[in-house]
Amino acid sequence: MPSPPKNVLLSKEQIGGRIRALRERRGWSQGKLAAVLGSHPQNVSQIERGVRGVSLQQVARLARVLEVTTDEILGAREHDSGTGGDRRLLRRLRRIQELSPARRSALLKMLDGALAMAEPSNQ
Repeated sequence: MPSPPKNVLLSKEQIGGRIRALRERRGWSQGKLAAVLGSHPQNVSQIERGVRGVSLQQVARLARVLEVTTDEILGAREHDSGTGGDRRLLRRLRRIQELSPARRSALLKMLDGALAMAEPSNQ
């Protein structure tokens, strides 16, 4: 017995179109994106045309490679996550999260010190 139809929130074509727009915004060809992903240009073409879907893992990898959030690929409403929508800040936060706990702690202490110096004095 076939499974009931799924409620499709985004079509493969919509997701592919977003991926194409993000790739073009970086000025990359399909070949360049495929090379960075370790894939074939034909696969990128099929994804962008909506012929082939993408897994969650592929969305995450595309987001990292294209330096965007997964929300941008999936078309979710952009929420600022406390960053005011600043993509550069989001990228830096992601890089901080990837550090080892010791390095992250040291960096955050330095950042706290720099922020304290940048605040106007309470005199």
